[in-house]
Amino acid sequence: MGATKRVAVLALTALLGGCAVVPGGQTSVYDLGEERAPPGAAAPHVFVLEKDGATIAVFGTTHLVPANLQWLSPTTERALKSADLILTETSLFRADEVAISDDEAALLAPRSLLPPGHTLWAESDKRLGAAATARIKAALAAQDLSPASYAAMRPWMVCRDLQIPPKLRSTVTAEDREMIKALSAAFGAPDIAPPDLKVELYGVSNGVETQFLESEYQRAYNFSRLDGDAALDCAAKATARVTGSRSGASIAAQYQDLLGMWTSGDVERARTMVERDQRAINPGWSQLFLQAREEAWVEQIAAQCARPRRNCFVAVGMGHLGGVDGLLKRLEGLGYRPVAPQG
Repeated sequence: MGATKRVAVLALTALLGGCAVVPGGQTSVYDLGEERAPPGAAAPHVFVLEKDGATIAVFGTTHLVPANLQWLSPTTERALKSADLILTETSLFRADEVAISDDEAALLAPRSLLPPGHTLWAESDKRLGAAATARIKAALAAQDLSPASYAAMRPWMVCRDLQIPPKLRSTVTAEDREMIKALSAAFGAPDIAPPDLKVELYGVSNGVETQFLESEYQRAYNFSRLDGDAALDCAAKATARVTGSRSGASIAAQYQDLLGMWTSGDVERARTMVERDQRAINPGWSQLFLQAREEAWVEQIAAQCARPRRNCFVAVGMGHLGGVDGLLKRLEGLGYRPVAPQG
């Protein structure tokens, strides 16, 4: 989610160090017990919907939580224990299952190269100016990526690789340390594994069928649909220093606001915040990275979950749940109706 999401990704990248393991070892049964919220404590909501005897429990996640925050409510735990299928956005520790194949790379190739006589950096200079172009090149270099290798590439490639770096960094920048320090001072050390990773680990450990709503190819294809101006705007935004400047709030204050939305289940306000941040990147960004993705997700969810007595558990970013065109309303549009209280 804009600046806050980048803080989360950077912190998790630094703490995970490029690997994630099943708590207690790969052969252990992971029950999420350490995440169980104390009685009466605030915990994120799970939204349970039903149609023709099949249920879909939709759980909104966030990318970074304090290690001492227990977020598993009784309703969420019951929904997980009864799940026949778990669906998350993408795999966070089985990269081979969502990686781009050779055939998919061949399909992306024609969408990746600029026409002869055009160069990315000349187009960037023209739209953004030399100073912004230099910042983009520096941001690539900070990810151990060669700016020269992007010269013949369409702008969406650099947008994608700055928004979702292709490799986890092994070093932490001074800016990363500053952000991690600010959050840790206010909330304690961050958890090394985000909730969606723990949901995935739960499913794998307990033998629950676990699928993913997006592959790396699908994500890359979505980026490739950006026009050149939108993609360059995206790259420029990705290089902007995170200063906590939303309404003058500090990073800690922004994060507190985000945690409050999550633990109270305020998916409507979360949706409003995400849409605002997406529009700030480029007017067309929201359509591609919210509505278009959610439309594709709902098709997959319906195909996998619309079976009698089938219980599905869906874990995606909480910003995708609310709004008139978010995941919950889209499911209701397919005939699913809420059947359980939030909690």
